[in-house]
Amino acid sequence: MKNYVVVSTYPEKGSQNIGDQLITSSLIDAIKVLKGGDVNISCIWRADKWENVKEVVARADGIVFACLALRPYMHEKEYPYLDKILNTNKPLGVISAGTSLNISERENSIYSGFSKESINLLKELDEKALFFSTRGYLTQSFCEKIGLKYFFFRRYRLFQQ
Repeated sequence: MKNYVVVSTYPEKGSQNIGDQLITSSLIDAIKVLKGGDVNISCIWRADKWENVKEVVARADGIVFACLALRPYMHEKEYPYLDKILNTNKPLGVISAGTSLNISERENSIYSGFSKESINLLKELDEKALFFSTRGYLTQSFCEKIGLKYFFFRRYRLFQQ
């Protein structure tokens, strides 16, 4: 049996955004279809304490971020244990990353305000992810602007292992 972890923005402690919930649910259903019945899926909240999720992550054969919230200080608030997940070197992917940028600002400042730590973690995630998709033009533009290279789907498949 394969163990997958979905890191979600949705759980009751999270965004409670119906779109995030639908993406998370659809991702879980897709994993089940791709793997048949031979799968165990755990859903963890993106901003939980590392102590609460580290055992689940340790047992994971693959990790997928549903609705990755790209935020200026995501390494502190939204994903305080992202660096620990990246250090596991487990297969991982990102489905439907999104950001909230102030579009009333001028073009150069729309993309400003992100900490170096968050950008560096995003670049590392981009390098390691087997797939990395976004949910809109603004997020695509942001990823390009900060120098991500692989945020389009890659040819590798996490669920064929």
